[in-house]
Amino acid sequence: MEVTKAWESMKELVHALGRTVDSSPGHSPKPGPWNAEDRAPGVASLSATPRGERLHIAVFGLRNAGKSSLINALAGQPVALVSDVPGTTTDPVYKTMEILPIGPTVLIDTAGIDDVGELGQLRVKRTMDVLRSVDLPILALDPTVGLGEYELSIAETVKAKGLP
Repeated sequence: MEVTKAWESMKELVHALGRTVDSSPGHSPKPGPWNAEDRAPGVASLSATPRGERLHIAVFGLRNAGKSSLINALAGQPVALVSDVPGTTTDPVYKTMEILPIGPTVLIDTAGIDDVGELGQLRVKRTMDVLRSVDLPILALDPTVGLGEYELSIAETVKAKGLP
């Protein structure tokens, strides 16, 4: 039941940003209503903020948990490939954008933390490298699988870093 609540909360967040969640392959989200007037007071514009000073938001989870669909929904454009094939995301995908009223951000799509094989372990290493440097991690749960050892491992790392 908690997984269903988490999925509904994520959909509410995306909806509040004026987006939709559609995980079907080839889906292209519609651009959202981002207006400069909505920027929080004192927040610099996207073009004036170096990448290292932006809020880094990354999505973590199992292969095919909906990470790329969430990134595309938040970005309002097809930034990351979406496919039914597990392991479609092989390297972190970075999208620099402005989320108002938060300000300049970098959205990061990551490979699945349950990737397998020699190449899969390299993908997981890159995902964990992102986790060590992210400001705001989002854990995407597959509602058909629920919370497992991989997600708990990510949650422990997040807790140890003192991240939200």
